[in-house]
Amino acid sequence: MGNIIEIKKLSKSYKNGNGTLLEVLQNIDFTVEEGELTAIIGKSGSGKSTLLNILGCVDSFDGGEYIFCGTNVSKLSDGKRAALRGTQISFVFQDYALIEEESVMQNVLTPILFNKPSDIGKPKEAAMRAMSLVGIAELAKKKVRTLSGGQKQRTAIARAIVAKPKLILADEPTGALDTETSRSVLDLLIDLNKQGTTVLIVTHDEEIAKGCKRVVRLQDKKILEA
Repeated sequence: MGNIIEIKKLSKSYKNGNGTLLEVLQNIDFTVEEGELTAIIGKSGSGKSTLLNILGCVDSFDGGEYIFCGTNVSKLSDGKRAALRGTQISFVFQDYALIEEESVMQNVLTPILFNKPSDIGKPKEAAMRAMSLVGIAELAKKKVRTLSGGQKQRTAIARAIVAKPKLILADEPTGALDTETSRSVLDLLIDLNKQGTTVLIVTHDEEIAKGCKRVVRLQDKKILEA
């Protein structure tokens, strides 16, 4: 298998309230092979979420290169980056980012309705397949606001996989869950990875990181292998 992600000498800075430039990532070199299950671990403020947003084509960067599946992301227009993000990369967030007043089905359908991938088939059947994979098919008509934290995260994961992305980026996916539910969510991500999906998990939780095949640490603005 080849690399799904290649980061070369990547740097990212922000301006703070005083106009001072704050360097977050510094000359990072980082690769991820297709089919890997990788944890990125680091202290709060270490730049983990910034790196994830760059990998997800949400945020730009100042220097270096990001190559996704052979495509140099830094040379893409905003529209092409959005298309890449919409069809090949999915996010799972700590706060779920679901529409609380809509049903589980409507939430899972969202990526298909917005991006209209050509290889999905009938949208509702695709959504039911995704919900079945994560064990929530019986909740399809339930309003999200009525679900437990674990059920909401499974809904978010179903939404993430419905369009069959090549990469799932999970930002602290167990941060709002108790220990038992956290383990079940991690087990679900592991199962999806075994089926061929590349998964990156950003976490500060050492126990979650131990469940991944590979662990890298973000420290002093750089990536360090564990």
